[in-house]
Amino acid sequence: MLRKGKASVSIPSVVVIALLTSMSGAAVAWLNKPPPGDPGPIIKDVRDQMAAQKRDSAIQSDAILKRLDGVETKVDRLQDSQDRLRERVNDRLAQP
Repeated sequence: MLRKGKASVSIPSVVVIALLTSMSGAAVAWLNKPPPGDPGPIIKDVRDQMAAQKRDSAIQSDAILKRLDGVETKVDRLQDSQDRLRERVNDRLAQP
């Protein structure tokens, strides 16, 4: 029933509409509920664990690369100093 700019709905109609809405929501939720043996949540947990392991692996890999870079720098310095020492020794031995 429409009146001047206002829509009027009777109380029983509002109750019926609310009941239908809630029942349809409950029916949709029941239909979308995963079955008891659904592997979806298990697969999600496994994927989350794999992603966490991948992040940890990346962090460890970065740390290892940083350490290796430091070791390579030390080796290069040692080789340079060894070469300089050889040159000095050779220079001193070559002098009469």
